[in-house]
Amino acid sequence: MAEDFQKKKIEELESQLEVKNKEISNYLNRIEYLEDTIMEIENDSSKGTKKSEIPLLKFQKEELERKYRELKDKMGYIRAENVKLKIELEKQRKSNPNSTSIQIVTQNPFSNQVITSLAKDVVYIENEIKKADMNKEEIVRKLKHFMKLIKDG
Repeated sequence: MAEDFQKKKIEELESQLEVKNKEISNYLNRIEYLEDTIMEIENDSSKGTKKSEIPLLKFQKEELERKYRELKDKMGYIRAENVKLKIELEKQRKSNPNSTSIQIVTQNPFSNQVITSLAKDVVYIENEIKKADMNKEEIVRKLKHFMKLIKDG
């Protein structure tokens, strides 16, 4: 039992050591790159003031692009993790029948009742127009109501 625990602990420490070695290697590469850039800027600055600004600006631009790429990578990982968490949450909700969840249902402005009412209004207007003695005020009122419902919907 104790030997298993020690083996697991050793494996965990070895994996942490590998991660740290990779980090150190990345930092050493970065230091080497920065040293080369500094040497280039110093050489150009000794030649003249105008030429020294160009490598410095180039260096700053490269640094900003590197940071931008890092942020985009992190954002991609965060989005992927977010999707995984949403899927896991949906699985949890579906698997637990006792859980309460709020379901948001948007109501269609042209629900069955509204459509039926509009259809009746259209039929009424059509019949009134066909009559010889049509009630103009009622037709205008129904048409305005009909147009208002269409605008709101």
